[in-house]
Amino acid sequence: MLLAWTILLAVLFASGLLWRRRPRRQARRALRRLSRDLRGSRVEARAACFEIRRWLRVGFGTGQLQAVPMGKLRQARWQGYVTRLGHCCFSGAAPSAGELDALIHEARTWLNTSAADS
Repeated sequence: MLLAWTILLAVLFASGLLWRRRPRRQARRALRRLSRDLRGSRVEARAACFEIRRWLRVGFGTGQLQAVPMGKLRQARWQGYVTRLGHCCFSGAAPSAGELDALIHEARTWLNTSAADS
């Protein structure tokens, strides 16, 4: 009987961890689709920047990207990335396709990390 309860608790714990990671997985998939749409010229560059920001906020479950804790070792790099992304969204010149690809790739990488990894 104790073994059954232990197994049940382990399954519930594992499913809880998967549920918590679900928004990040959804955001990574959306960013993959966005990258594909950019290559097919189905989305404008500036709109893509805003989509990257939106999916990062969904993935991290926050309204402000600057508030996402990345740990001591990664915080400066994260803040630099958020600054570049903001510049992409709000600068006068539209970002290049290469710049957008790099931002999307880095966003997907950030979604694979967490503060606990630092």
